[in-house]
Amino acid sequence: MLVGQPSKIDDFNLIQVDEISVYVKKGVIANDDTLTISAKRFLWKESLVVQGMAY
Repeated sequence: MLVGQPSKIDDFNLIQVDEISVYVKKGVIANDDTLTISAKRFLWKESLVVQGMAY
């Protein structure tokens, strides 16, 4: 995952919830039409996890 707008914006759908914007690649299939993004921490490293992608 990268922070910011994708360089090929036409390849992505923009989804906005409250003040959060997420670019999802066109063609991605989500289980129950829902993607869940959560933050995880392991020791000193933080990462984002996306759940619900069926591709």
